[in-house]
Amino acid sequence: MALSLHGLDYGRYQNSQPRAPVLYGWHGFRWMITCRYFLVALGVIATIAYKFAIVQVSVAVVEPLTLSQVKLSVPSPNGIDNGTTSPLLSDSPSGRENRGFVHLGVTSVRTGPDQIIMVGLATCDDVFRTLDSGTLVTRELVMVADRVDPEGDYFMKSDHTGWQRDRAASENKDSEWVPGDVGAIVDFAIQDAGSIAIPWAPIFSAWDECGSFTSKDCDPTPHKVISRLNYSMTYAIAEVRRTVAVGSCSIFSDDSKAIELLATSPQKIQTENSDGSISLYRNWVDAIIYKQDSTPSEGVSAFVRAVMIGWAVQSPDSAPEFGHAAGQPLGREDSGRRLNSELPYPYFIGVRANLSSGGYIGVAVVFIIIACLSLLVLGWRLLKGAPRLTSWMAQHVSLNHRGDGAVLANGQDGLATGYDLAPVDTVFVKLEPKEVLHDAHVEKQQIFHIMIAGHARQTSPQEAVL
Repeated sequence: MALSLHGLDYGRYQNSQPRAPVLYGWHGFRWMITCRYFLVALGVIATIAYKFAIVQVSVAVVEPLTLSQVKLSVPSPNGIDNGTTSPLLSDSPSGRENRGFVHLGVTSVRTGPDQIIMVGLATCDDVFRTLDSGTLVTRELVMVADRVDPEGDYFMKSDHTGWQRDRAASENKDSEWVPGDVGAIVDFAIQDAGSIAIPWAPIFSAWDECGSFTSKDCDPTPHKVISRLNYSMTYAIAEVRRTVAVGSCSIFSDDSKAIELLATSPQKIQTENSDGSISLYRNWVDAIIYKQDSTPSEGVSAFVRAVMIGWAVQSPDSAPEFGHAAGQPLGREDSGRRLNSELPYPYFIGVRANLSSGGYIGVAVVFIIIACLSLLVLGWRLLKGAPRLTSWMAQHVSLNHRGDGAVLANGQDGLATGYDLAPVDTVFVKLEPKEVLHDAHVEKQQIFHIMIAGHARQTSPQEAVL
């Protein structure tokens, strides 16, 4: 700036120096000072803040667990249990957060799943933290319901003795139960121990008029069913893979990846009553079938879930115990289906995460950036060469002792002391390069013009600096 037309504002130059008595560059060169102070402040902040920074530390683990850490229980037959909705109501075909039932072979909402498997309801108190994620793998005794499509034609009558009857989608014109704009009558019953059936047919006007929900035979005409599904229940040993998230280990996605059957019993399950009857399940099944957007897949699943829970809760003492499987109660198992044949059950595969203090990596990155910027500044300074003006202290003393008293005569005591804020727009220093040849060597000399309030006096560099 000293080479410019107007010269260097000497007051601003003084105020921008490290030892100048000035408050944050308002009277000096603000952007230069801002950049310098920003880098200094950034280094100080990083030096202190990294010790208190909260960082997440994640470690991939394969961790064996004990049986007591993973508790398995039969899903509750009640809709609400201790403030939590039972899988009896919350689980569904193709559900993303099922907890007690896996539905396999769900090809259409107009029919039931090919297979429904009831697993234990898992709880892992204080085993997993909120940030842990992965897969919990268990080996347990489960109940399997296999769909059987009986051959031949079946018919329903208004007299439904021995069957529970419900109406499905009575006001839904786009019912999935029956093609067209009519509702459906759904029957369901336990056939015997380990076997159930569920047929459905369109609502016929004669049934609706005489009251199809009673067992009165007011219309003896049989009507062909739209569909009839049978399910046969048995036991199996399965490897169940649950998702660990938000500190919970109970949920899993309703697909084939959630379970592998290692061994299956050829016998039907054992029930407390020889005919397979159980107490109180109808209300929950009715509520699901009767809702407006119900589908056959949901209705069939609801009935199967209710019966499976009832049989598990009321199982005789001679029946296998649900939960963690000990030994090989159902015979030889297919180890090739296991996720890991070397680890003992149960075990966890995933990421253990924890919040800790001390952002060492983060502060290292900050310091590297500061160092790079400082090196850039140093390189630019070396490239530009030595400054055209000497230190402000040397120039200050030189100007004050030039002999003409120009600075002090104008009352600029602050320029002499160096302790007060220097005035701006008053004193300017201008450099004019001049080339002089001496013995074939080119030497550059500079002539200083000290301009005070519009008056200039020329002096040599030796007079202007110490």
